[in-house]
Amino acid sequence: IRAPLAGTVVERDVTVGESVTAEQSIFTVADFSSVWVELSVYARDLGAVRIGQVATVVSSDLGTEATGTINYIGRLVGEETRSAPARLVLRNPTGEWRPGLFVTVRLIREEVEVPLAVSTEAIQAFRDWQVVFVNYGDWFEARPLELGRTDGQWVEVRSGLKAGDRYAARNSFAVKAEIGKLGATHDH
Repeated sequence: IRAPLAGTVVERDVTVGESVTAEQSIFTVADFSSVWVELSVYARDLGAVRIGQVATVVSSDLGTEATGTINYIGRLVGEETRSAPARLVLRNPTGEWRPGLFVTVRLIREEVEVPLAVSTEAIQAFRDWQVVFVNYGDWFEARPLELGRTDGQWVEVRSGLKAGDRYAARNSFAVKAEIGKLGATHDH
């Protein structure tokens, strides 16, 4: 028996010795060299999703990610889910992406170049300000910032810092705690 395409047998509807007709389907063969990722796009996000848009697909189960392209967006919004179906095609040459996996899909709404940005992890609330701790030799100083847009990982700095200033990008909460301890020992 020859299959009309190369692939993997995913279903068998025949047993040895059973008679079959020419029209009867006895095997289902699937080509996993590319897979579809089916998405539910909430109604409020439909304006940010478009055909041809590149998306990142992440599988926490596999510990991997890949990029694909949106190739379909449904026209109807479900009454109960308040979302529309969408699909992207993901190249799968090694076969690691398997149908049925739960994945997270990240889309870029908009890309904007900003003159200066800092890591969101670096920003701390200090008194009434949003600050980063700028490095001066062995010391850190709380530097109030005027912040702009964020993508969740980086935040635009509109004022308060200039390019080249060294700041505590990680563990800034520890720097804040140390500064708080120093202030507490001197307040009587």
